Amino acid sequence: MKAVLFLLFFLFLLTTCTNEPETNPEIEIVLTEIDAGVTETYFNVKINNCSSDETVQVIRDGKVISTFGAVNGNRIITDSLLVEKTKYKYTVQILKPDKEFSKGNTLEITTLEPDNRPIEWEIFEFGNFNMSSFREIAITNTDEIWAVGEVYYNDNDASFGAAHWDRNKWEMIRVPISDYGNPRPEPRPFKLNSIFVNNENVYVTSYANIMKKVDTLWTELAFVMENLDFDGQICATWANDKGEIYCSGTGGALYYIDAANWSNGSSWKKIQTGSKNDFLDIWGYTDPVDQREKKLFVNGNVNIQEEVKVYKLDDNQKIEETKTGISNYNFSSIWSNKGFPIYFAGDYFAENKNGNYKFSECEQFILSIRGTGLNDLFFVGLNSYIVHNNGKENKRVYLGVDNLDFSQVCVTNNLIAIAGRHNSKAVVVIGRR
Repeated sequence: MKAVLFLLFFLFLLTTCTNEPETNPEIEIVLTEIDAGVTETYFNVKINNCSSDETVQVIRDGKVISTFGAVNGNRIITDSLLVEKTKYKYTVQILKPDKEFSKGNTLEITTLEPDNRPIEWEIFEFGNFNMSSFREIAITNTDEIWAVGEVYYNDNDASFGAAHWDRNKWEMIRVPISDYGNPRPEPRPFKLNSIFVNNENVYVTSYANIMKKVDTLWTELAFVMENLDFDGQICATWANDKGEIYCSGTGGALYYIDAANWSNGSSWKKIQTGSKNDFLDIWGYTDPVDQREKKLFVNGNVNIQEEVKVYKLDDNQKIEETKTGISNYNFSSIWSNKGFPIYFAGDYFAENKNGNYKFSECEQFILSIRGTGLNDLFFVGLNSYIVHNNGKENKRVYLGVDNLDFSQVCVTNNLIAIAGRHNSKAVVVIGRR
C-alpha cells in the first residue's frame, strides 16, 4: 500500500513539473525605410507573433495615420501629401483586446527636394550611309559614355557596333561577333543590341552573344543561340558588382552568366520564366528590407488575351509574378530605385506607389525610364520625347530638333545620356548638370 501511494505521489510531481504554463511569444515589430520622394515616404512594417484580434496603428509624429487588422509578415506603408525636405518620425503599435499594446522601433525618414538643377544639352550624330541608330547607352563611374547599335559610314564597310566617349572625343568601335554555325564562323563586326556598365566593367550583347571588354579586346562570355530556329534574342542586360549578368529577351527569354567565374569554366544558363512574351527591359536593385538583390522585368509585346505582369527575380533565381490589371498593351521599360515604388512604360505610363498599378496616357510611346532617385526620373521615347520628373511634376525637354526617336536613357548625378536616331543617323544626346 505504501508503495502504491509513493508511486501516485511521484507521478503527481512528474505531471506538475512537465505541465508548465504556456507562454505567448513576444510580438515583434520592425520598421525599415524603403525610399523617400518629395511628398511621399515608403517603409516596411514587419510583424511576427501577432493574432487576428489585434489592431495595428501606424503613427507619424505622435498622430495615428493608418489603422488595420494585425497580420504576420511584411506590409509596405505609403505616406503621402507630405512636405519636401522635412524629417518625419514613424512608429507602429499593436493594440490587444485587453488594451495593452506592443510598440515597434522609431524610424526617421526625410523627404527630398525637387531636383531642378539646370541642364545643358548637346547632340552628337553618327553615320552617313544606310539607316544608322543607337539602341542602348551607358555611363561609367568616371563619366565616360558607351552607346551600342549600328552605325554605317560607307557602303563597302562593315558597321560600327559601339561608340565610346572618353569625356573629350568619340571613338567608333567594331566588336567582332560570331554567328550560329557548325563549326561557328570567325567573328566579324556586327550590330550590338544591349549594353550595361558596372564600375569599369563593360558588357555588350548582340542577339545571341554576350561579350566583355578586357583591356582593348572583347571576350565572349556566352553564346545563347542553341539552334537556328531561335526565339530568344537578347533585348536588355543588367549586371551586379559580383560580375553576375542577367539578360532578358524575346519569347520570355532570361539568361544568367557568371562572368566572375567565367575563366574557371562557368557557363550560361536559361532561367525558365513561364512566359512566351518578350521581355524588352530588365533592372536590378538591392531590397532594403532583406538586403537581397532582385531584378524586375515586364511583359513587352503582349498577346491580346494575356494580362500584363511584372516579374521579380530574387537572388535564388525564384520568380514572383504580379498581375497589373491591364491587357492588350505593349511595355518597353521598367525601373525602380529600391524596389518600391515601381514604374514601367510603353503605350501607357504605369506606377505602383500603394500596392496597385495606376495607368495614365502618354504623349508619345515611351521606350525607356531611368533615374537616380524619386526626385530625378527621365522618360524618353519617339518623336523627340524627353520628360524629366523632379519628384513633384513632369517637365518636357525640347531640344529644337524634329524627327528624333530615342530608345534609351541613362542617368547619373552629373550626366544624362540618351541613345537613338535622327532620320538616317545614329544620335547621342548628352545633358550636363
